[in-house]
Amino acid sequence: MLEIAFGLCSMCAHAAAEVEAAEQARQQALADARAEAKARADAEAREAALTASLAELQLENAKLSQAARWRDEGLTSQLGELEARSGSAEAQARELAAAVAKETQPLLRQVSGLQAQLAQLQAAWKASDAALRSQLAAPRSGRRILVLHPAIERTRTQLSSIVLGWVFTVVAPLGIHAVL
Repeated sequence: MLEIAFGLCSMCAHAAAEVEAAEQARQQALADARAEAKARADAEAREAALTASLAELQLENAKLSQAARWRDEGLTSQLGELEARSGSAEAQARELAAAVAKETQPLLRQVSGLQAQLAQLQAAWKASDAALRSQLAAPRSGRRILVLHPAIERTRTQLSSIVLGWVFTVVAPLGIHAVL
């Protein structure tokens, strides 16, 4: 009986070891299942967070893209307007340059004519002055010199006032500096 008991005990021990191994395997499987479930839950939570983050980033990218398109369209429009204004300003500058050239021709002719008149007046004044000085220097009576001297001074004064009046009324406003 001992043998049977020993055999039973041995069987029991063996069965107990199997039960214990089965229990350990079950507990290990349960722990593995819990770890797997936790890992799956963590992965799903991370996936959900990444999906939400991706959606936010895509939305922000769409907003930034739209803003960039609007800014690009605005800048393109401004560039077109500036190019049009620049072309208009260049055309106006060309027209003004042509108009100034046309408008200054009569003025330049008038200035040239006035310079010629001034040269004639200066020549007449010098000739008159020379003639009067030669008459003064001629050996004649003292009375003749006294009579001519006031005439010389009057002529000189008249010619000077004519020339200076012409310079101040005609030449100076034009910005032309004549040397007398």
